[in-house]
Amino acid sequence: MEISREDHRIFIEEQGQLPAEFTFPFVDKQVVDINHTFSDVSLRGQGIRGALMKEAAAVIRKKCWKCMAFSPYALAWMKKHEKEQDIWMKEEPR
Repeated sequence: MEISREDHRIFIEEQGQLPAEFTFPFVDKQVVDINHTFSDVSLRGQGIRGALMKEAAAVIRKKCWKCMAFSPYALAWMKKHEKEQDIWMKEEPR
């Protein structure tokens, strides 16, 4: 399975279907929100969502952005992965 990237979106596409997709639109200048984390039930337990989160974190870090995590999965993942928390904005921008 190949992970693809577009602006503010990380996804897997297979045969015209999107079995996994994460989106992170801007909510403020240089701040994105990981607001949508979807993976098909058939992919669960394979580490796909974790791989997509790592990819999203790498993109956010490379762009020198910060992120919020309104998706329950993204929030739980950020809390669990201390090494990735340098990009995490725990409070909303003012």
